[in-house]
Amino acid sequence: MKPNKPKWTAAITKIMHEDPVIVAFLNMPDCVDQFYVHVELRLAKIGKHFLLARYDEPGYDDYNWTDSIEEVKKAMSDLEDEENDEEELSGWQDPKLLDSIKDSAPLFGEEWDPDDIVKEIEADENFWVRILTWDTLPDEYEY
Repeated sequence: MKPNKPKWTAAITKIMHEDPVIVAFLNMPDCVDQFYVHVELRLAKIGKHFLLARYDEPGYDDYNWTDSIEEVKKAMSDLEDEENDEEELSGWQDPKLLDSIKDSAPLFGEEWDPDDIVKEIEADENFWVRILTWDTLPDEYEY
């Protein structure tokens, strides 16, 4: 079955931008302008895979898939390690809560197996456009 790209775009937008599960966040001072930069780790679960995204305002955005809860906990710990005397760890979720993160697979369609969803998304070279700059989507992803 061919993926419903507009529906998937809507699901990704909801998961990562409209109603994200934020597992850690940090306020860091911008050395140039002396404003605080907000960094968030956002997480979705699709089957056994986690889509872990780091969003820095402004600038650096990244994501990766992992099927290891330990890798997610390590990313949370790494963010904590970035804290220093001038930075404030504004919020921190208990890593034990990661074990109960809701599975997001149904948002992509009940007919899709979660592992197939992950494989389809990984194979799509435009995926980063959809989750990081979702306001400038290719036509095939629009409704």
